Amino acid sequence: MMDKLDLLRTLIVALMIVLLVWDGLLWLMRQAPLLVHRELLMTVFLVWFITLFVNQNRDDDWAGQF
Repeated sequence: MMDKLDLLRTLIVALMIVLLVWDGLLWLMRQAPLLVHRELLMTVFLVWFITLFVNQNRDDDWAGQF
């Protein structure tokens, strides 16, 4: 499960970077204002942020510590 979650987080960050580069190129070519994909970037960021807390504190090895 953790490997799939790490892959998802990596893909989300890669998507955010691609969108930021794309917006930067459009802005440099004066084709559009900066951050054309603002809503999409915010949605992707929120999904990434939520995935940080999905498997937090799920250590099942606590019983052997007593």
